Amino acid sequence: MFLVFDFIVMCGGSSACDRDGNILFANYAKGDIEMKGSTMAEQYVKRCLELTKLPCGITVEKRFYRFHPQLPDGGSVDGREYVAHNRVKEIGNFVMSNAICETPQEANVVVEVLRKEFGKYLNPQQNGRCIDCPPPGVNKATGLEQLAKILGVDKENIYTVGDNYNDIDMLKAFKGCAISTGVEGIRKYADYICDDVADV
Repeated sequence: MFLVFDFIVMCGGSSACDRDGNILFANYAKGDIEMKGSTMAEQYVKRCLELTKLPCGITVEKRFYRFHPQLPDGGSVDGREYVAHNRVKEIGNFVMSNAICETPQEANVVVEVLRKEFGKYLNPQQNGRCIDCPPPGVNKATGLEQLAKILGVDKENIYTVGDNYNDIDMLKAFKGCAISTGVEGIRKYADYICDDVADV
């Protein structure tokens, strides 16, 4: 089974597109703002690579820039291309940045560090062993609200499905369905518990 979609709210709620890939809205983090003698984007990539020792990335609408801790000059590993670290400055503002950790427990620690150091510029949220960082004040709930306004959809007609911490705002804001096999801590924010999307 596959789902046919009309629209996708993506990048932690910071942007959306239609089925043809046309961007409907995009909220940007100030990646080009000065921070500690360089840009916020440069500081973010540097810090993520230090904290996780794993690749991290930055998304600008449809383009994803991937950085690897062992490839400061860029290159390819396992069929994936990585951007040279000195090119971060070229990226400027972006809709989302992300990082990955070895375990969800490590991600929980790293997300708190990122909130402390970058909370003015980003909204770090844990998603399993991944960390999604849309702009401040942006999350999946705000993204759905923006799309609903564009489409003229009433809030009471919106159902959401989530399985991890980055879904909490969305589950609380709309009729929320938590996946039964998802993170236990989010179930209290949901109106319903379901086994999967098909169950909804």
